[in-house]
Amino acid sequence: MSKMFQVYGVGQALFPVLPPPLPFQNAPTSNQTNYEIGQLVFTPPHSPTAFYLYGGGGNWIQIADSDGPVESVLGTTNQITVTTSSGVATVSLPSAIVAPGSLTTTTTLAATTTITAGTGLTVTTGNAVVSTGNITATLGNIAATAGSVSAGTTVSAGTTVTAGTGITSTTGNIVATAGAVNAGTSMTATLGNITATNGNVVLNTAGNKIVIATGSNASVGTSSAMSGTPGAVTVATTACSATAKIFYSRATTGGTPGQVSITAQDGTGFTLTSTGNETSTFNWWIINA
Repeated sequence: MSKMFQVYGVGQALFPVLPPPLPFQNAPTSNQTNYEIGQLVFTPPHSPTAFYLYGGGGNWIQIADSDGPVESVLGTTNQITVTTSSGVATVSLPSAIVAPGSLTTTTTLAATTTITAGTGLTVTTGNAVVSTGNITATLGNIAATAGSVSAGTTVSAGTTVTAGTGITSTTGNIVATAGAVNAGTSMTATLGNITATNGNVVLNTAGNKIVIATGSNASVGTSSAMSGTPGAVTVATTACSATAKIFYSRATTGGTPGQVSITAQDGTGFTLTSTGNETSTFNWWIINA
């Protein structure tokens, strides 16, 4: 039990003071109440040494230890936010987070608005999925080594989007505003278009060609043989239009060849008519329908 000491002041009568700090074997508990408010105790057998101040009613307050007191908790701009109210410091993440180094997660990295990487956003084995927003790489790259990059609306890159297997646009377009879209194997637009607004479609390797599917209502194919006097043949395809450009040449020559021209053309197909009584067949290709 602690009690007040009576000491003489300089030129004063006796007055009460607390005893010096008391050594404890263990940290004080709420059951230890027979002490004056303001009594200081410490636990020297333990490292680090801790200091406690008695506040009355069994309330012991640890005020410091030999590692040094925590006098304040400070946040870092765009990294950690600290707010203090009624002696309680609340540590939280700010609305906009800027990591000084790398962000690494073994499961999912999620943000309610935007994740922006100044250099590169790398997904080693999983997927980078954006349900409604965008993934924007302003200066760096978006690299999915073994997974995929999937966006509900747009994947936008200032420079390059590189895919080890394929780039697939399910409903929209693949647009490179200022840079390039590079695919190691293939680029597939299931329902949308691949559009070169100001550039060209360039086949850099000799022997490469444009491969177009043939069949019913195709834009390329081979006609039946001409018949009649003079010879004529009609190609039925909805890929045609009244303003389409149609290229044609003889596939096989039959009968008496003449000069061939397009004598009818609309949204259902076109007719080739010869000045000769020929039975030739023709390869044809429709563009800009």
